[in-house]
Amino acid sequence: MVVANHQSMADIPVIHGHLGLNIKWIMKKELGKIPIFGSACHQLGCIYIDRANHDAAIKTIREAQKKISRKASVLFFAEGTRSRDGNVMPFKKGAFRFAIETGLPILPITIKNSIHVLPSDSLDLTPGNIEIIVHHPIHIAKHHMDHLDEIIEHTRRTISKAL
Repeated sequence: MVVANHQSMADIPVIHGHLGLNIKWIMKKELGKIPIFGSACHQLGCIYIDRANHDAAIKTIREAQKKISRKASVLFFAEGTRSRDGNVMPFKKGAFRFAIETGLPILPITIKNSIHVLPSDSLDLTPGNIEIIVHHPIHIAKHHMDHLDEIIEHTRRTISKAL
């Protein structure tokens, strides 16, 4: 399970192209309505979450857990949205509950400089270098739900420290 910071819309193609993994993205359902992008994400098997409805979001995550094959990686932008200033925002709990419930290790990834290549809330693509840092996996076990906040903060610090 991949957890990354999110600075820019450029993060998606960069991670997808750089990691060489079969990635299933977890994304807010509103993104599925964007012409072409939404259709492409649907074809890739992306998982849409209704963030306004907590119970529906949890149900979607549980259904996704059953459908994900061991040959696919699930990617969460744990902040839930793009950072407007490049700093890592607090992480949402969904990605980490998913990891604990499935027993999957967390692969933290830091994305650097994408905010300068394609700033948030902009379509102004600017030449530049985006750096991807793949950290050591964080192995967790199903019985660590009582340590959820510690796992979240450890992952967030790992990603933030590399910025």
